[in-house]
Amino acid sequence: MFKKTIMAAAVLAASTSASAATWQNTGVVAVTHLDEGIEKAAVTSGVAISSGLVRLGAEYALNDTITFTLNQAKATNAAWPTSFESIRSTFDVSKAVNDASFNATETTVTLTASHNTVIGDQLTFVGAGNANRFVTAVATNLITFTPALTTNVANGSAVAFVDAKDIAFGLISSGATSATYRVNTMGNGTTTVGALIPTPQVNVKGAGLILADASMSFSAAAAGTAFDALTSGLVVAKSVPQFPVAITKFNAVVDVEQSKTAFVGGTPTASSDALTYNYTVAAGGTGTAAEVSASGVLTYDNSNITAIAATSDSVVHTITTDYNWMDTAAATAGVQTTQIASTNTAVQNTAGTTLTLTDSTISDE
Repeated sequence: MFKKTIMAAAVLAASTSASAATWQNTGVVAVTHLDEGIEKAAVTSGVAISSGLVRLGAEYALNDTITFTLNQAKATNAAWPTSFESIRSTFDVSKAVNDASFNATETTVTLTASHNTVIGDQLTFVGAGNANRFVTAVATNLITFTPALTTNVANGSAVAFVDAKDIAFGLISSGATSATYRVNTMGNGTTTVGALIPTPQVNVKGAGLILADASMSFSAAAAGTAFDALTSGLVVAKSVPQFPVAITKFNAVVDVEQSKTAFVGGTPTASSDALTYNYTVAAGGTGTAAEVSASGVLTYDNSNITAIAATSDSVVHTITTDYNWMDTAAATAGVQTTQIASTNTAVQNTAGTTLTLTDSTISDE
């Protein structure tokens, strides 16, 4: 009995331990929003994220489930997609290399005429190992792929395409940070290993994105048992400060040798200190998403993933400290509160505890 149990466990392990899922993200760009722009974005609508592709690493069956999980909450009124498709494979079996200069390190190849290759297809070259090459562009017979070759491939070599099944997924449950989909249908093809599926796009709350980049993770299960693990996450959105500023502080030292009437290095009639703000206006970055149509066609789209930026032309800094050590009597020697000056506007409160600086223009300096 004990021996049979061990054998059964070994069979289960062998049947479920295919190469794990991986990310395929050539052409995918995470949108970079700007903190000041998204901090006032409504929690109901949120801000957009990009999407990538997961390459499945195991054989899936009907009713298997996959779960996508965000590291932060979606926007209140944002909805996870109700369904999606895998990329539909062309499986162009009859083609060969027609490129006499096709050598190691290259990422383009000319195929024989009348091929049906499309963006998103996966292929291998005889003589170049078993690594799948992902097609990123097609221009007549010229095919662009990734990763690059590491060995020379002879002209006329066969090209083997991955015959991935067409898989349709349907939403079965979702929450603020995750959504679970079920394999509803599978057709065509011979395997789900290597099939490419898009990550869902759902707007996230701006406040969470300011604190941390948004990343998407993936997991799968068959009858409740996890398989096809993908341990790393994909960054789908970022946010950075729009108006980063470098500060030169007030840091002069009062000179006791001059009866505290000047800063060190100055004189009672010529002594000053400066507080400087140097702005760099940052630019956001439009995202590019890998999107798969209902018919399984892959496109790269950035039309709805525009970075959100603030519209502002002034800034106010409030410096909290104690200015009461300054001499308020204009008739006596010393550093006068009335001598506080700014290139724009500087106002000290009557209690001598804050200094408010207003810059009427924000620009790179």
